[in-house]
Amino acid sequence: MHQKRLIVFSAIVFLSFIFVPSTIAQTESAAQKEKRQNALEKQLEIKKQTQERMTAIRETRQATRAAILEQKKELRETIMQKREEAKELFKAKRETLKLKIAQIKDERKKVVLERIDNKLSAVNTNRIDAMTANLEKLSSILTKITEQANTAKANEKNTAILDAAIITAQSSITSAKSIVATQAGKEYVITITTEQALKSAVGKTTSQLQADLQIAHKTVVDAKQAVQKAAAELAKITKVEKPTVSTNSTIQE
Repeated sequence: MHQKRLIVFSAIVFLSFIFVPSTIAQTESAAQKEKRQNALEKQLEIKKQTQERMTAIRETRQATRAAILEQKKELRETIMQKREEAKELFKAKRETLKLKIAQIKDERKKVVLERIDNKLSAVNTNRIDAMTANLEKLSSILTKITEQANTAKANEKNTAILDAAIITAQSSITSAKSIVATQAGKEYVITITTEQALKSAVGKTTSQLQADLQIAHKTVVDAKQAVQKAAAELAKITKVEKPTVSTNSTIQE
């Protein structure tokens, strides 16, 4: 009887060595499976969040570009409207100028006055067109800076200073557009009183045009500098070469 019990006990011990490791292995396998599943779910969640951020960035980018195109169209239309209004407003003064020129006896002076009158109008038109083109370029550059700022923000980077610089730059561009549009609506007609005072009248009108253009030009330069500052702040965050802020030679600092 004692020998039978010993045999049974030995069998139990032997079986325990066979089945317990198997049970442990099954437990470990279940834990690893759960861990892998959790890791996969986390990866899927991260991928989903990334896709959502990228979708939001694309939608914001499209909306921003659409807004820039609309602003460009509005600026062009405003300038055209201002010019038409100015032509109508100064129509009487131009008719008066033509009559005054016709009364001048010196033919050479007549030709010179007509040429100066046409040149004053052309100078204002050409300078306004150049400033408008520069502002459009600055707007495009600022749009790219804004898009990169949104990307940096989506990547959880601190863009507070950059955001402030972008707002300042946008405000400067908006202000410059307003001043330039106003300048487009100005006409410079020489006021002739006497033939002896022709030189003085021409000088006065020419000086007024130059002074007004300098004011408008300064606002464009200010806008350029504001965009450059925003580009510099972007470079600090992204650690890449800042976007080139270049316009044609009409902007001089």
